[in-house]
Amino acid sequence: MLASKLMKDIADELEKLTDNQVEMLANGELELRFTLAPRQQRKAPKDAQDTFTTMSSHDLIEKLNKCNDRQDARELIESMNLTKKNLQDALKAVNANVSSSDNRDTLVDRLISSTIGVRLRSEAIQSLGSEQ
Repeated sequence: MLASKLMKDIADELEKLTDNQVEMLANGELELRFTLAPRQQRKAPKDAQDTFTTMSSHDLIEKLNKCNDRQDARELIESMNLTKKNLQDALKAVNANVSSSDNRDTLVDRLISSTIGVRLRSEAIQSLGSEQ
């Protein structure tokens, strides 16, 4: 039981790595180290963890749609420290495909593409149409 809890904690921490960090770890440019430290914050009960509701998903989407470009949207998402579940909920709110096997970076990219990316593509198409 203890071993499975430890493995879950390790897997949770590895899930936070970016694709670039995973690649660098795999090819030996980075090394994995473990540090024992008291927890900063106790894990909330499961019910309390599900506070990112459909309403807040819509709030996130509204904020994303106000971003000027994809980089602004990425910075907004990163500043909010959203979990993988938060990102999946937001993607469901915009009717985008969600797979449980997607990593966090893929979910962020898909959310940006499904919100501000749609608007930017539409604006580009409209500007091409108005040039003719």
